Amino acid sequence: MERVLQTFRISSVRALQLYNLQRFAASLLIGVFLAKNGVSKGEISIYEALLFLGNLLSFFWIGGGQNALLSLFPKWGLQEQKSLIGQVFYLFLLLSILAAGILWLSQDFILHRLTKFDSLPYLHWLCWYLIFNIPTYLVQIILLLRERYQMIIRYSTTIHISQLVAVIFPIWLGWGLEWSFILLLIWAVLKFSYLLSLLGKFGSFQLQLHLWGPYIAVATPLLLHLLIGNSVEYIDGLIVTSYFPDAGTFAVFRYGARELPLTTLLVGAVVTAMIPVASSSLEQGMQDIRSKTLRLSHWLFPISAGLMLFSPWLFTMVYTMEFQDSAIVFNWYLLILGTRILLPQVLLIAKGHNYFLVISAIIETVVNVGLSLWWVRSYGLGGIAAASVVANLINKLNMILYCRWRWGIRPGQYISLPWYFSYLALLIAAYIISDQWWNLAS
Repeated sequence: MERVLQTFRISSVRALQLYNLQRFAASLLIGVFLAKNGVSKGEISIYEALLFLGNLLSFFWIGGGQNALLSLFPKWGLQEQKSLIGQVFYLFLLLSILAAGILWLSQDFILHRLTKFDSLPYLHWLCWYLIFNIPTYLVQIILLLRERYQMIIRYSTTIHISQLVAVIFPIWLGWGLEWSFILLLIWAVLKFSYLLSLLGKFGSFQLQLHLWGPYIAVATPLLLHLLIGNSVEYIDGLIVTSYFPDAGTFAVFRYGARELPLTTLLVGAVVTAMIPVASSSLEQGMQDIRSKTLRLSHWLFPISAGLMLFSPWLFTMVYTMEFQDSAIVFNWYLLILGTRILLPQVLLIAKGHNYFLVISAIIETVVNVGLSLWWVRSYGLGGIAAASVVANLINKLNMILYCRWRWGIRPGQYISLPWYFSYLALLIAAYIISDQWWNLAS
């Protein structure tokens, strides 16, 4: 492994991108294995539902907490940095226990209101898993802040291979899904132990409650931003079920309502890596954002354009003819790349203007819901998807204009505008060609 790593120039962005790709690959391979090795749809549904519930109670404060640490860390002195890492660990542990407690105490409500299951076995294992696993989302952040990029790769490779073993090994031996959750708990405990070793090296175990206030003040708007922004996905689902009572229509929408995974994984890694850079030096951060997003654009835009041209054929080949309309939704979501590649939110977080992110997210949600309710009547599922694209565009424009008004930052300082508009034109042209081509074909 060491020799392999030395052949690459490991940067913070590349390390996090590899981490995200390995996490996605592990999740994908687990799903394929469960489906191909005799596990019933009911058992798979239970596995997915349990992990979904755990994520639902934690995704927003994990992301908000990580970004708050990334933005505060470069602005504090060495001793304060060590103390900050320790306090964030205690907060994550406390919130993990709280999330597990809520899940356990509200299981009857969850069963009858949020799921269609008669029971959720293995819930107790999931609760213990959450307590130990959620704090370990700090591991790659601590290694990033301490510039241990090769350690991120080694850690990522180790944990994602072991995750595959933890889930797949018991199924392969015929032990059943419960043993997969037991081994996942053991896996989480081992990661937690590694986190404790990092805290002993890079952080502090001394409890300092006076540092909680500044951290929580920064983290709160960031977690609200994520919570509000991600609520749109669930609202869109409710609109679909309200206007289309046929359960099959909901499946058609859900299969298409997803962005290119590479976009969210790779661009998300750039955002995470650039927050501490921009917090330390805004000028350097903008230069890095410009160069790294341009590098991604050179192949994300062509890949997305190619998928647009052939998506109707791909959906009917992978699924059935019944899912051809999923391609209409999917093509709209591919257009979101045009705004996803723009990263003004990094500048806002670096400058500490996090509450504007919340305001912009609220505007995005209102626009999305309003346009969805309007356009679904005329354009069906495509109208709901189009509303998401327009709302996301308004969200990014709000942030870009705010940066220009508040600090005089021109978009060209962190966006390669000639390349960006050229690739955006390519993406829009691919959408138009695909739409006309397949309309004629059908």
